Amino acid sequence: MTALQELYLARNGLTGTIPTNIGLMNLVTLWLNDNSLVGTIPTELANMSLLREVLLNGNQGLVGSIPFSLCDSGGSRRHQVDCARVACACCLPECSSFLPTYVPVANETTLASLQSFLGPLTPDGGAAWNDTLSPQYKALAWLSLSELSNTTFVQRYVLATLFFATSGLLWNDNIRWLSHSDHCTWPGLECDQEAVASVFLRNNSLNGTVPRELAMLSDSLVSLDLQHNEGIQGTLPSDIGMLSNMLEFRISYCSVGGVIPLELTTLGNLTQFHAYSNVLTGSIPTEIGLMSDLAGLDLGLNSLNGTLPTEIANLTQLVVFSAPSNEINGTIPTEFGLVSSLETIFLNNMILTGTVPPAICTFPNLTTFWSDCDEIGCTCCTHCCSGPMDQNCSAVV
Repeated sequence: MTALQELYLARNGLTGTIPTNIGLMNLVTLWLNDNSLVGTIPTELANMSLLREVLLNGNQGLVGSIPFSLCDSGGSRRHQVDCARVACACCLPECSSFLPTYVPVANETTLASLQSFLGPLTPDGGAAWNDTLSPQYKALAWLSLSELSNTTFVQRYVLATLFFATSGLLWNDNIRWLSHSDHCTWPGLECDQEAVASVFLRNNSLNGTVPRELAMLSDSLVSLDLQHNEGIQGTLPSDIGMLSNMLEFRISYCSVGGVIPLELTTLGNLTQFHAYSNVLTGSIPTEIGLMSDLAGLDLGLNSLNGTLPTEIANLTQLVVFSAPSNEINGTIPTEFGLVSSLETIFLNNMILTGTVPPAICTFPNLTTFWSDCDEIGCTCCTHCCSGPMDQNCSAVV
């Protein structure tokens, strides 16, 4: 029966467990619904790559999950389960309310080996694994079901942690994520060989927090783009400072709070940091002046306070500086006049006083300069705003 493509055994009073060695690799349709099957759904189903329709609902004793690989692209899918006991990433919307509590069923033998291998590499030494509902434990449990080399363990563990930490089962596009396919083929990822170099998950309905474990990609990650995911909350982890090779970090239009971690300012290779429209607090750290390669800095529409740091004068490669709609006060430091590379400046909807340093008006490539001209004297501003109620200044960059 190895050529069998359709197997219909629904409503037959079947008992026992689903065998792990079905061996029907050409199977496209599998109906086992409304029986009395028990036990865990075998992970071996993941090897049956042609399966398009799996109906397992109506088996009160069946637990586990539909393998992620059965939710991959490659044709329409129709899977049905009892969501309270079985996790299914592509049984939506029926299972959406149950997915946050889903925990992969771990291979206990492999799990112990993974803990020994990954524990020393994690930011907390594996302490998060003590909570079996944590994204870190879910990632470890999922990884325990894979047959991988040590060279890919770290990469896939970090990606799985990011997936679970941001409700990946409910992303707009999670096709192939946590499947057995090469992680470099998962949507939003670019690799240098097997190492993740770029994570681009913009506007993908991420909901949760930025996990510390991203720091484990310090040897390879150069670009991280999580913009336009309003469900991302919490704070920026200080461990972000370990990503020493990162060139671009974009997290605009999210809901990240807390202060800008000082560790971020140690990223000497960073050229772009965009955090527009979040709920960041505190002041712009003076250590920002250490980021000598920074070309774009966007901190607008947050809750930042304090004054503009004079150390911005050290950012000699800066092209865009944007900090509108914050509670920053004081004057524009005269040291700003040393950053002649600036082409775009947004300083509107703030609490600034004094006058614009004359040197700024001599910048050879300055094309855009917004400020509150009623509060500060500005002879070279390209756009004058009159406070937060000015509709013409309500949206920038």
